[in-house]
Amino acid sequence: PLVPSDNHPDYKCQAFIGNRVADKIESNAIDLNVRYTPFFTDPLLSSPVRINFSDTKTVGCRADGNPEATVRIEDPNSVGLSTSPISHALYTFESVTYDKAGDYKCVAVNIIDSIERIRVLPFKVIIQDRPNMVNASTIRFDFLSFFTIRITWESPNDKFNEINKYELRFTSPSSIPSSFSIQPV
Repeated sequence: PLVPSDNHPDYKCQAFIGNRVADKIESNAIDLNVRYTPFFTDPLLSSPVRINFSDTKTVGCRADGNPEATVRIEDPNSVGLSTSPISHALYTFESVTYDKAGDYKCVAVNIIDSIERIRVLPFKVIIQDRPNMVNASTIRFDFLSFFTIRITWESPNDKFNEINKYELRFTSPSSIPSSFSIQPV
């Protein structure tokens, strides 16, 4: 195939009548433009998305399609939070409150032969409290390297009748921990 600047390959058929290059017959170029409904290629998120109360977290999704898809993220009321004409959308949850919990979706849309083609990728957002109670039976210590320790545990979330999962990671270039972070898992 010969690929011009618009990324639509031109194909030609060639036939050889003899053993010489001069005995070649070649067809006119044919431009193939395969059109297809969008599909999600790199969701940039996994469901459920867990966010600690009052934290900030960015989620996103990416789709491929021809023609190129418009991608948006919608809240539980199907209100578009983020729209991008460039095949991916990002949305940042800022200073999260409990009312942001719910079922969200990434929506990719393109139009083929005047028909709107839609793909939907649902994801759930869970808002969890910072840990204030730890069940000792759920604590796990993992020594990831000589100076990196990961501690994971679970805590009940009475507001949503769920179990929150947390991770605390200590990392230091010396034997005394110099940094840590608590993240939802």
